[in-house]
Amino acid sequence: MVTEWIRFLPTVARQALDTAVSKAGLSASPRTLGPEDLVCEVDGDLVRIGRTTAQRYHTTAESKVPDILFFDVPQHITTLEWLLQDFTLGEHLLLVGNQGVGKNKLADRLLQLLYRPREYIQLHRDTTVQTLTLQPTVKNGLVVYEDSPLVQAVKLGHVLVVDEADKAPTHVTCILKTLVESGEMILSDGRRIVPSDDPRVLAGIPGIIPIHPDFKMIILANRPRFPFLGNDFFGALGDLFSCHAVDNPSPESELSLLKQYGPDVPVKVIERLVKAFGELRMKADQGLVQYPYSTREVVNIVRHLQEFQGESLSSVVRNVFDFDRYSREVQETLIETLHKHGIPMGANPSNINLAKEFPLPPMEHAGSWTTLHSRGPTRVPVEQRYLRPKPAVALRRYQHNLDRVEARATSFSEMQSYWSVPFHENSIIAGLTVSKSDTNNPLEDMIHVLTSNPLILYSMMPSGDGIQELFVQIMISHQRGARPQCTLAPLSNTTTLLLHEETSNTLLLLDTGLGQATSIPLQSTLELATESFTRTLGNTPITTWHLLPQLLDFSSVAILYESGGKRVEVVDVKSFSALSMTLPFTIRSLHVAAVDKWLIQDSSGQKHLLSKRNPEDPCPNVLHSIADSSPSLGALTSCFLEPLESELLSQAIGQQLSSPHRILSSSQSYAALVVGFPDLDHSSNEIYLWPKEEHKLSSRHRSVFLNDFAQVVRTIPVSEAPKEAHMFERSKGIGLAGFLEVVDLANHKLRYIPVPQPHAISPATQWLYSTVELPVLLAATSDQGVVTVDAGGCVRLWETGLENLEKSLMEWRKMIGSERDYLQLTVERPSGLDVNAPKHGKVDEKGDPHVGGNTWAGGTGGRDTAGLGGKGGPYRLDAGHKVHQVSQEEKDAVPEHVKRAAHDMAQRAFKQRLREIQMSEYDATLYSKFADAVSKQVQALRVILGTLQAKAKERQWMKHQTSGELDDAKLIEGLTGERNIYRRRSDKEPELGAPQMKPKRLRLVIDVSGSMYRFNSYDGRLDREMEAVILVMEAFQGHEGRIQYDVIGHSGESSQITFISHDCPPSDNKQRLDTIKTMHAHAQFCLSGDNTLEATQEAITSLSKVECDEAIVVVLSDANYQNSLLVLTSKLPSGRAFVCLDLKNIPQILQQIFAASVLNTR
Repeated sequence: MVTEWIRFLPTVARQALDTAVSKAGLSASPRTLGPEDLVCEVDGDLVRIGRTTAQRYHTTAESKVPDILFFDVPQHITTLEWLLQDFTLGEHLLLVGNQGVGKNKLADRLLQLLYRPREYIQLHRDTTVQTLTLQPTVKNGLVVYEDSPLVQAVKLGHVLVVDEADKAPTHVTCILKTLVESGEMILSDGRRIVPSDDPRVLAGIPGIIPIHPDFKMIILANRPRFPFLGNDFFGALGDLFSCHAVDNPSPESELSLLKQYGPDVPVKVIERLVKAFGELRMKADQGLVQYPYSTREVVNIVRHLQEFQGESLSSVVRNVFDFDRYSREVQETLIETLHKHGIPMGANPSNINLAKEFPLPPMEHAGSWTTLHSRGPTRVPVEQRYLRPKPAVALRRYQHNLDRVEARATSFSEMQSYWSVPFHENSIIAGLTVSKSDTNNPLEDMIHVLTSNPLILYSMMPSGDGIQELFVQIMISHQRGARPQCTLAPLSNTTTLLLHEETSNTLLLLDTGLGQATSIPLQSTLELATESFTRTLGNTPITTWHLLPQLLDFSSVAILYESGGKRVEVVDVKSFSALSMTLPFTIRSLHVAAVDKWLIQDSSGQKHLLSKRNPEDPCPNVLHSIADSSPSLGALTSCFLEPLESELLSQAIGQQLSSPHRILSSSQSYAALVVGFPDLDHSSNEIYLWPKEEHKLSSRHRSVFLNDFAQVVRTIPVSEAPKEAHMFERSKGIGLAGFLEVVDLANHKLRYIPVPQPHAISPATQWLYSTVELPVLLAATSDQGVVTVDAGGCVRLWETGLENLEKSLMEWRKMIGSERDYLQLTVERPSGLDVNAPKHGKVDEKGDPHVGGNTWAGGTGGRDTAGLGGKGGPYRLDAGHKVHQVSQEEKDAVPEHVKRAAHDMAQRAFKQRLREIQMSEYDATLYSKFADAVSKQVQALRVILGTLQAKAKERQWMKHQTSGELDDAKLIEGLTGERNIYRRRSDKEPELGAPQMKPKRLRLVIDVSGSMYRFNSYDGRLDREMEAVILVMEAFQGHEGRIQYDVIGHSGESSQITFISHDCPPSDNKQRLDTIKTMHAHAQFCLSGDNTLEATQEAITSLSKVECDEAIVVVLSDANYQNSLLVLTSKLPSGRAFVCLDLKNIPQILQQIFAASVLNTR
């Protein structure tokens, strides 16, 4: 419960508490719930919730017992158990939580289980003491005052549920204080509520109402202040009740709840809603949106989808957020969040961006392979040895957030989703593999990404919310002068990976579940020392070993072979044994064609088949040469272990065929097919291939085979893809990291799926790949999917199979909704008019609309002149009329020299406009560099500033006091014994939500001393401060009438350097840029010294003399006071002093300060 209350604290207070708790070494341990903790049942006269049991109530007022639809979920059951415990102990309950989290539902469910009758009353701003105790009704045309639900509950022993208790004035709800504390209350008609054992009850005095022994109260209240603008009921009366914080259900509980509300709603849709609304609530806590969207809204969405299953998710969700369209900042945040989680709000159903298809070249007969059994086999000796693994080493583990973005929110493409891995500054992408799930769901696969420099393994599940980082660098020593090359391979049905480093031939077992690494030495200590000494002398070249993981899908066996050498190792990582072979030739590549048959290509290009003589042999060791008559095949890069189904095989070769076969990938083909191989090795195996025109495929190129769709998928650089494949990206200026080349053998098609360029790459990666294109790694996932990771650490999930794409497209269109119900017929016909020279055109002073004519500026559908929808004009000019659009055919017909002239004229006009605002193109780019860094903070602060309310206190008469002057309006209450009948003059806090009568004043005192410039290149402190000033200028723009600000600098020269005065704030980006340029210049050329204290004192003194609604002074300083700043943070109240060691947090801290100040949530 304590953690729930902490969530309700304001940001600054919550951070202060978190700091204090962490310093004390305290941590919240989550409670693990067993089956007995999730029981909620009624058995006769007993009700059991969790481990708590209570007696049910017997009543004749059965009509007042709540009977509601309620679905039990773990979080609600736990809350109900806590409520039942306190209720059984005789406590009155107070439930505090955001709007729509289920406070009413929980209270009604508790009373339903206990079979207790309920009296209900809802408070509001106009509630008075009289309406709380009496309620007027009309009987026979007369107004009659009857007992309110409060009095009825006291009399009859019912449970009184007081809803919206925070909305009523505090002096009204305070009358409950005496009722709870002493059991007494005086009603407005003179009657008195007293305890049941009061002597006046026994004496039978008229007007005395005894409290029924079964009377209880359950108070429901929202969080105080923003955004509900309620009173602090908890602060005023919280100590009288057993208080419970009610929050939205956890994602697991909410998912369970929504599945019960919408059993026919797709689970994917519910999961997206849960994640989207969870993030919106987090943004509400951060102040990015005003309303904390609750379970109530998402339940209503699911219920609507369940009832009207033909309606699209997009239209249903739009109904919830229609009110937020009036705020541009909030609307942008909402759309961004919904799109991130795949809810296509505002998407167009025709926006489908699938990759362009190209015809696959016709299949050719390339020759045949014949296994030469006549020459006699060569039996290769096999040596067995046992390996001695080293003790497991615990690796450093870190957890990061996984922020997955759905890629199909606004358009449909092969990309499903993407997220970024938190690479270190100089990390280089080194490996990618996937541990497939048992459910055949790619979102439940475990994806592993390996980086070098340093060597770190990142493991993540796409449907999860965390990324595990394992620091593996300490386990591997690289060879000097060699770049590390690593291969990852998962062990089937385990959390263990094999990591093989090729240059040092190091093999590691990584247990990602336990965070441990076990080193498996493949060579003895003497062999390692000898090899290291030989390499030091430079007598032998560095050889590399390659790991083949194909057999790990069926067993615990991995194959290692020496590229450029003759050795092959078969390692069993379960029994820690190894089988060694030395072949009679130099190995170029080795491929697993079957479990017991391996295909080997030597350095001369000759192919060999290594097979078993007997099925009981531990590994293939019988060598046969293969006669190859297929020179057009080229060098082999892959031999895929899985064959095609007969139907797909027949579609691929264009004739009915059922035969053993293997799909190959080679340097001179898109794909190749070997019929009869490897099972029919006593006959000739025919080879068919789909030739590739340009032979650029590297032997180290990684490709995957999706046998269910007969697709070979590989990554290729941009230079190898046809230009037609990325015309759209080039026209939009979209950068690409490469392409996924999809070779669809069954449909005889080629597709090139663009992979976006990395957002950012490390300097080490830039240096390493300075002369070649950046790499994109590839791996297969469950359900015939694909995952890639680029050089910047962006992981992407893809769908390439046509069946999967068709199914996903249907689901996507269902979420968006159908196209318009009406059809539009557009007839385009060329005008037949040529364009001459671009010109501005005449200005029509009357502002009449013009279509065509080649005369007027601001017209539409014309030519040569500035306007909209036409052709050949120099630039766009909107006169506010309906736009008539010329066809694309006419636009394309404009000659190139006219286009160039129009472009030159547009550039001249643009530069003239920049001169008018005195801002160069460089200035615009420079300003964006600072403004973009704080755009989110600006947006959040502008949302909060829209709810500014008055804080100035006004001296006036305060009524309902216990001392002071007698209030003439309360004489009758005084005669009946009420005590709050006085009034007195005092400063009254303004009512929540009251409008401002005077502006608030802010003075931002910034440090522009020489040290700010001196150390800016070291930690960017001056840049961060300039970003903070831009945050103030942009966030407060448009609010000058309600909040006025000054920006004053201090340095060694002066304590009062005015950069911005409240009576003349900057009005455009040019003026804002000039402000931060002046700050930078002053810090560069000022004298050394410090005037922080003087500047602070002057700011406080000057603002204290100004008549305003509220005065705020914020001081920034990097002065060194020998740890006195740490003393300041401990001496000043929480949230008044900050020590910022990470300078990137300066804008965030300022945003928190302003939010806490303007909202009075300190």
